Amino acid sequence: LNETWIEQGCGPIGDRLAGSQLPIDQGVSNLVLQSGKTYLCNDVKSDPNFFRVDTLRDASAAMCLPLLTQDQIIGAVWMIRKKDISQSEVQLLTTLCALAANSIQRVTLFEKTQRQ
Repeated sequence: LNETWIEQGCGPIGDRLAGSQLPIDQGVSNLVLQSGKTYLCNDVKSDPNFFRVDTLRDASAAMCLPLLTQDQIIGAVWMIRKKDISQSEVQLLTTLCALAANSIQRVTLFEKTQRQ
């Protein structure tokens, strides 16, 4: 695997990026997918790890969180906006990502069981 795919996005930035690819050795998404750790930066335009700063328009804050299930990273979720992202928002989105990852895993297991 030598690239990461952006499957879905919403909003003006996400809509433009949906369906695009990132080189596996560049970008915050890949850092999060490889490390399993949350990325938070309230000044992304000055972050050298941020790939494709040109897509941000006037946004300056970004957070990328891994979707983790039983020690496996199955994806990542982004939040990008103009104003700073607070620690309480990080905690909220972390909880939502855990719920989403758990739901995805359960559906995947259900579908696998149904096929057998």
